[in-house]
Amino acid sequence: MESLPSLIILSTHEKGGEDIVKGILELECVPEPSFVMDGIQCWQWEMENKYYTASVQLASVSYPECCMSWILTHGEALLVYCDSSKNDVLESLNSLTEKVGEFEAEVQLLVCDSCASEDSNVGLSRLKAQQWCISNGWELIELNPAVAETEESEDDDDFPESWGFKRIRQALHAHTWSNLNMKDSRGSRLNAVLQSVATVEDSSISSVHETDEVLYTRLAEMAVSDDKSEHNSDEQNCELGESVDPSLLEDCLHRYDDDFENLFSNFEHLKRTAASLPPEQRRDYAEKVAVAFWRAMGGDQDEVNDCDSD
Repeated sequence: MESLPSLIILSTHEKGGEDIVKGILELECVPEPSFVMDGIQCWQWEMENKYYTASVQLASVSYPECCMSWILTHGEALLVYCDSSKNDVLESLNSLTEKVGEFEAEVQLLVCDSCASEDSNVGLSRLKAQQWCISNGWELIELNPAVAETEESEDDDDFPESWGFKRIRQALHAHTWSNLNMKDSRGSRLNAVLQSVATVEDSSISSVHETDEVLYTRLAEMAVSDDKSEHNSDEQNCELGESVDPSLLEDCLHRYDDDFENLFSNFEHLKRTAASLPPEQRRDYAEKVAVAFWRAMGGDQDEVNDCDSD
């Protein structure tokens, strides 16, 4: 069987990893596994979004301490399904994660059915779960959060957070899987980004809608940030609107090594740097950021040159 990157699914819950697989694949019944070995069952997932396709294994692992060689070879993401109704869930969770201590996944998801209320003496509360996740670098996802809190979130928040299997799929789609294939539309998207950076007027954007195109919107916004921005770029040692040595800007950008996740996580810093520049230099810097994202997503330099010539 072809070696595929895998989501490693562990469980302290009596339901087991098959329920997680069924939810991710959006199926009523879990299908027959595509691959089985001692302590491991795998189901192949053909991922596709508007940016890339990838073949991924959803691997339910029963005895991780006996399968570490396989996990280290194939694993790229980790999900632990825990029973939040148990008082000793954190002890079970710590014991389980210790067994895969060598496995350092870029995506780590702690999944439970629903956290206990804060005033309950039974089970794992959301506060304790979040504190554990923050301390250990995980993301908490509830499959069925309390209805009242969900409705309140949707009423009060213009951009409510996703939850359940929808959020799990979003987190997995955001990972840069080692075998992903970018779609052919990348060139036109890059061209659209560079065009928006080059032609947009010098005016502040009144609102930005969080859609799938948010990265491109933000790149364009970077080129036209209001000079009255309250953020200063202390690292650049300059006042708003003051021209900066281009080599300093290059050093600031190359600091992130063209790694997509690193670039995205430091986007606000890049944006503040752009806001500190005069309009002409700001556009040039925003274009360089767009190209850096393009390269980090696997784009070719030739296509960047083609866009420049256009």
